[in-house]
Amino acid sequence: MDTFADIIDRWPSLQDFADDIGVKYVTAQLMRHRNSIAPNHWKALVSGAEMRRIEGVTLEALAEIAAHDGPKRKPRRRRELQSAA
Repeated sequence: MDTFADIIDRWPSLQDFADDIGVKYVTAQLMRHRNSIAPNHWKALVSGAEMRRIEGVTLEALAEIAAHDGPKRKPRRRRELQSAA
Protein backbone atom coordinates (compact mmCIF):
# COMPACT_ATOMS: atom_id res chain seq x y z
CA MET A 1 0.00 0.00 0.00
CA ASP A 2 1.70 3.10 -1.23
CA THR A 3 -1.24 5.48 -1.52
CA PHE A 4 -4.56 6.24 0.11
CA ALA A 5 -6.26 5.05 -3.09
CA ASP A 6 -4.52 1.67 -2.61
CA ILE A 7 -6.01 1.45 0.86
CA ILE A 8 -9.50 2.36 -0.34
CA ASP A 9 -9.25 -0.29 -3.07
CA ARG A 10 -8.76 -3.01 -0.45
CA TRP A 11 -12.41 -2.67 0.63
CA PRO A 12 -14.97 -4.94 -1.06
CA SER A 13 -16.67 -1.85 -2.50
CA LEU A 14 -16.50 1.90 -2.28
CA GLN A 15 -19.89 1.89 -0.52
CA ASP A 16 -18.49 -0.48 2.14
CA PHE A 17 -15.54 1.87 2.62
CA ALA A 18 -17.87 4.88 2.94
CA ASP A 19 -20.09 3.06 5.44
CA ASP A 20 -17.14 1.92 7.55
CA ILE A 21 -15.70 5.40 7.97
CA GLY A 22 -19.05 7.18 8.22
CA VAL A 23 -19.08 9.30 5.07
CA LYS A 24 -21.37 9.59 2.07
CA TYR A 25 -20.55 7.61 -1.07
CA VAL A 26 -19.70 10.78 -2.99
CA THR A 27 -17.22 11.77 -0.26
CA ALA A 28 -15.54 8.38 -0.57
CA GLN A 29 -15.37 8.89 -4.34
CA LEU A 30 -13.64 12.23 -3.82
CA MET A 31 -11.20 10.70 -1.34
CA ARG A 32 -10.23 8.07 -3.87
CA HIS A 33 -10.03 10.57 -6.74
CA ARG A 34 -7.91 12.99 -4.69
CA ASN A 35 -5.88 10.15 -3.18
CA SER A 36 -6.44 11.67 0.24
CA ILE A 37 -8.08 10.59 3.49
CA ALA A 38 -8.38 13.30 6.13
CA PRO A 39 -6.81 12.37 9.49
CA ASN A 40 -10.15 12.80 11.29
CA HIS A 41 -11.28 9.59 9.50
CA TRP A 42 -8.21 7.50 10.28
CA LYS A 43 -9.47 5.89 13.51
CA ALA A 44 -12.70 4.76 11.85
CA LEU A 45 -10.67 3.55 8.88
CA VAL A 46 -8.40 1.42 11.07
CA SER A 47 -11.42 0.05 12.95
CA GLY A 48 -13.17 -0.81 9.69
CA ALA A 49 -10.07 -2.55 8.39
CA GLU A 50 -9.80 -4.59 11.59
CA MET A 51 -13.47 -5.55 11.37
CA ARG A 52 -13.01 -6.69 7.75
CA ARG A 53 -9.63 -8.31 8.50
CA ILE A 54 -7.82 -6.06 6.04
CA GLU A 55 -4.19 -6.23 7.11
CA GLY A 56 -1.70 -3.39 7.10
CA VAL A 57 -4.11 -0.52 7.71
CA THR A 58 -2.71 1.14 10.83
CA LEU A 59 -2.37 4.70 12.06
CA GLU A 60 1.36 4.36 11.46
CA ALA A 61 0.83 3.23 7.85
CA LEU A 62 -1.55 6.12 7.20
CA ALA A 63 0.89 8.61 8.70
CA GLU A 64 3.68 7.18 6.54
CA ILE A 65 1.61 7.61 3.39
CA ALA A 66 0.68 11.15 4.39
CA ALA A 67 4.31 12.03 5.13
CA HIS A 68 5.49 10.90 1.71
CA ASP A 69 2.57 12.42 -0.16
CA GLY A 70 3.54 16.02 0.59
CA PRO A 71 1.28 19.04 0.90
CA LYS A 72 -1.83 19.20 -1.25
CA ARG A 73 -1.97 22.94 -1.58
CA LYS A 74 -2.76 24.56 -4.87
CA PRO A 75 0.22 26.61 -6.09
CA ARG A 76 -0.34 30.33 -5.88
CA ARG A 77 -0.44 32.33 -9.08
CA ARG A 78 2.01 35.14 -9.70
CA ARG A 79 -0.67 37.83 -9.27
CA GLU A 80 -1.62 36.40 -5.85
CA LEU A 81 2.04 36.41 -4.81
CA GLN A 82 2.51 40.02 -5.92
CA SER A 83 -0.55 41.26 -4.05
CA ALA A 84 0.54 39.44 -0.88
CA ALA A 85 3.89 41.29 -0.82
